[in-house]
Amino acid sequence: DHRHGPAASPVVVDQLLIISCDGDDKQFVVALDKLTGKEVWRAEREGAMAYCTPLLIQVTKSDGTTQPQIVCPGGEWVMAYEPRTGKEIWKVRYPKGYSNVPRPVYAQGVVVVSSGYNTPVVFAIDPAGEGDITDTHVRWQMKRGAPLNPSPVVVGEEIYFVSDAGIASCVDLKTGKVHWQQRIPGNYSSSWVSAAGRLYITNEAGVTTVIKPGIEFEILAENTLPGRTLATLAPADGVIYYRSADKLYRIEEGARK
Repeated sequence: DHRHGPAASPVVVDQLLIISCDGDDKQFVVALDKLTGKEVWRAEREGAMAYCTPLLIQVTKSDGTTQPQIVCPGGEWVMAYEPRTGKEIWKVRYPKGYSNVPRPVYAQGVVVVSSGYNTPVVFAIDPAGEGDITDTHVRWQMKRGAPLNPSPVVVGEEIYFVSDAGIASCVDLKTGKVHWQQRIPGNYSSSWVSAAGRLYITNEAGVTTVIKPGIEFEILAENTLPGRTLATLAPADGVIYYRSADKLYRIEEGARK
């Protein structure tokens, strides 16, 4: 029972489709054979409902070997599994977190997740541990400006967040140092997009703020299209696609109406 319907997308890992199924009544991660649909493994877990898409990462261990992990945030816990078998590798607890939406990101040896509703906290985790690593491998946390719905993006050494209420943040990925936090107009459900050396974020009223990446806050432009939107911009081959509640727009330099 997902209440709002399932929202997590499947992730393809070799011959497997890996899906987080975190309902209000049952919670598990399942791997299906992508050709036959046959269940290959299932990892049962406990917690509250969640809506987060898993993330496949490659972790360099202390002995120099590389370990694939599938990171699956859920209610109250984020867990990493061995993709082929479903064996749990590590987990980090965030009590009372549920209904997780932002997809985790992984860069420079750090996994970043949001704990979800009702009071989100961002956790930056070293994924090289095993077992319950809550007290040993959490590098930093951030409460102010943590998102309920928008996913962050990494550009260079920094990670960028926007809260649902419009607090934008630039944070050092490795240390958690906040370079800046600024309020931008509107409320947000969509996620950051990095394209053409710029950062784009669109609020629910259709206003897109364009920001210069870096440790100094600088707005380059604000652009408005009609209609309410919860969708993230989609850049491709020099074009940006924008979906409002009732229209799809193609935006490119030099285009004519």
